[in-house]
Amino acid sequence: MRVFSNEEEVSEHLENIGREIARKCGGLPLAANMIGATLRRKDIHDWTSVLQRGFSDSNGDTIGVLQVLKISFHRLPSPLLKKCFAYCSIFSKNEEIEKERLIQLWMAEGLLVEKDGVDMESSGSTVYDILLQNCFFQEAKKNKFGTIKHSKMHDLVYDLACSISKAESFNVENHKSDVPISPRVRNLAIRSLDDQQSYKMALKENAIYLRALFSNDKIPDGVLDNCKKLRTLALQGNTQELSPSIAKLIRLRFIDVSFTNITAFPESICHLYNLQTLRAIGCLKLQELPSRFRSLISLRHLVFDRHEDFEMPIEIGKLTCLRTLKFFNVGNENGRRIEELGYLKNLKGAVAIHKLEHVNGKEEAARACLTEKPNIHKLKLVWSGPRERNNFNESKCWKALSLLQTYKA
Repeated sequence: MRVFSNEEEVSEHLENIGREIARKCGGLPLAANMIGATLRRKDIHDWTSVLQRGFSDSNGDTIGVLQVLKISFHRLPSPLLKKCFAYCSIFSKNEEIEKERLIQLWMAEGLLVEKDGVDMESSGSTVYDILLQNCFFQEAKKNKFGTIKHSKMHDLVYDLACSISKAESFNVENHKSDVPISPRVRNLAIRSLDDQQSYKMALKENAIYLRALFSNDKIPDGVLDNCKKLRTLALQGNTQELSPSIAKLIRLRFIDVSFTNITAFPESICHLYNLQTLRAIGCLKLQELPSRFRSLISLRHLVFDRHEDFEMPIEIGKLTCLRTLKFFNVGNENGRRIEELGYLKNLKGAVAIHKLEHVNGKEEAARACLTEKPNIHKLKLVWSGPRERNNFNESKCWKALSLLQTYKA
């Protein structure tokens, strides 16, 4: 357990308290790391409180470790941090948790708000970083830019999250098949409904209370129609389509159909005016988005894989709240030209622009206004086919599309 740097002076009294706390951790690295993170930059009164009232001696068993973890949880500096951590019980044990997706889920739950000019994504990133610093997350993986992409929870930390959230969340895989779903549960994760008739019935009975539903199996007919309070819907596995009645779920803020066989979204999805995040990664059969996609005025994150023949929805530039747009295929028609990017002032992260041969020169390229989007950290420019056959002035367009980091296919 290291709380102070080598350069900091530590009083003898504080050092003795620290040694006694370390002894009570029973030589358990997880316990020591979490207590160390909890007491970092705290005064002697906090140290004394933890020593005297925090926990008894740990014998290296699970109960002792959980006792230490609870101390760290209860000493988190805000209720928001506690709620965001407890929400993580909805994941599977040992699941690799994507930071970006987790923040989007927190947003959908209403845990994050925009305040004092700080957007929800930035607030969520701060919450995530604090939980990581306090060892509630571990094994963080970064990309080449040093940005954290994924992390995990230690098994015992995950158990703590489940114990805290058990009144609101129920993850079926954590229970035996004869354990009933908690009544009026808000967040429900059912990885498989195979041969679990009791869970199918419980899902129908709890539908009116649900705010988040995660399932790897087909949802029984009629269930979604009753999920009037649902904010999060995450489907995987056998899902092939969404019912047009999804438009009734007017509170939906997050939809994830990644790694499903879905071929198209129903046109009615465009009535979900509160939708913030739409994720469709690995949906190889998905070729287009609804024609009125521009109606999703609250959409902030459109996360899906690139398809060379994918046709962008018309007038995507009307989605002015959009932060995430992994790729954009330039089209020939009005409403699909590169100028649509010019209206998306809030784009962040990585953006790949394909089919640049459809851009007719410098002036049209400049209307993408990419130099006015400082939060794009990676830009990829892609031409399809031989450039000498195009009426495209490449040297002029390069100047118009320049950013700090530009990658050319």
